[in-house]
Amino acid sequence: MSKGRTKRAAQVGGTERETLSIRQRAFLREKILGSNDKEAALAAGYSLSVAENTKQKIWVKPGVLIEFKRLKERFYTAAMTFSGKQDLADIAS
Repeated sequence: MSKGRTKRAAQVGGTERETLSIRQRAFLREKILGSNDKEAALAAGYSLSVAENTKQKIWVKPGVLIEFKRLKERFYTAAMTFSGKQDLADIAS
């Protein structure tokens, strides 16, 4: 693995071309849970330099914004019907 990239990736948008790394998914999870970009990037394991430049280093990657919008909609829909039995962090996963 070069430059800290992970071998595993999650499929997004129905095509293999649009995949997210584990770090990207962790970043989005932290964003959904309320962290700002820098906090989310650091929590996901990105370096400080990436965390300080998320617009140029993370958000521009294919599928990241699409998946963020999908997760945000899923999270807020679930939050509106939250019964108290399901952990909201599980929704963002």
